[in-house]
Amino acid sequence: GGTRVTPVIDGLVLRSAQRRSGRGGEWLGSVQARALTDYCGVADVVPRYALGGPAAGRNSRRRTVKYGPGSSVRGTIFHRLAMADVMYEMLTGSHVTLSPWRSDITVPFVGYQGDKKRKRDGDGNGDGDDDAEVDTDDSEDAAAVIAVEDDDGGDDEVEGTSYTLPDGTKVGLAMSKPGKDLCRLPELMYTDEIPFVNLEQEMAMAPGMSIGQATLSSLPIQRLAHASLTAVGDGDARKELCSNILLTGAASLFPNMEARLSYEISNIAPSAYRCKVVASRNTVERRYAPWIGGSILTSLGSFQQLWLSRAEYEEYGATLGSSRFP
Repeated sequence: GGTRVTPVIDGLVLRSAQRRSGRGGEWLGSVQARALTDYCGVADVVPRYALGGPAAGRNSRRRTVKYGPGSSVRGTIFHRLAMADVMYEMLTGSHVTLSPWRSDITVPFVGYQGDKKRKRDGDGNGDGDDDAEVDTDDSEDAAAVIAVEDDDGGDDEVEGTSYTLPDGTKVGLAMSKPGKDLCRLPELMYTDEIPFVNLEQEMAMAPGMSIGQATLSSLPIQRLAHASLTAVGDGDARKELCSNILLTGAASLFPNMEARLSYEISNIAPSAYRCKVVASRNTVERRYAPWIGGSILTSLGSFQQLWLSRAEYEEYGATLGSSRFP
């Protein structure tokens, strides 16, 4: 997962100038799941496979859950992928928007969470008065979201004011700051600050990865592209690459993603460079472009020279794969 910037000149990949970041669609999904439980009053996000019949109660639209809070299935890859599907459905909903320019300087889920989580765990050490004020704001925001869950959800409900999770829980999107921030999640692809997690620490714990690798980063995508361009030694090549930036991948399908990336790169690139971002209008091709490219690569006769054999993997481990395929 994540984002990768790969400069290609005359069909040759400049490996030394490749850059990677942990920010991507899957990462946005994890932020969204954390925000739902921490700030949006959702007790638990339930994947579709775990849903049972309708819950008891008159006019109830909720559904029962087949597993308990301590079920071992929660730690399986199957459960993680099922959760990723639910988060992808929500991320691609019509309520999610991205401005073609930075119209709001605030960062989603940053600046109002305070030390609530740390204080709940017993290790908060911020200023008492400031923390209490932030906690009160969070409680009001969460309450505004929970109120939508308790509503009967009549036919007069305005489209876009709430989102219904698979288990029937409704999350308000218009009446609270967390709800509004859920609609602005793609902004996190371009911000210097990120909520909840430290990307470098998380990626450092990933098997076969090292923060010391030159290709690994936690930069926003416009700075990631700028770092990749800077690593290209030839000035004319940099100028040509900057005017031919190809955007692919499922996370590139957010509304205005192409225009926003062009705007952000233009702000940090030298004024002599003409930045142009291009993307396929075929959404299927754009989403599955990495898989299409992979299928073309595997059909080449020289592909066997790129293989990482089982014997090599058993001898050197995942670090060899990371160095051979940066």
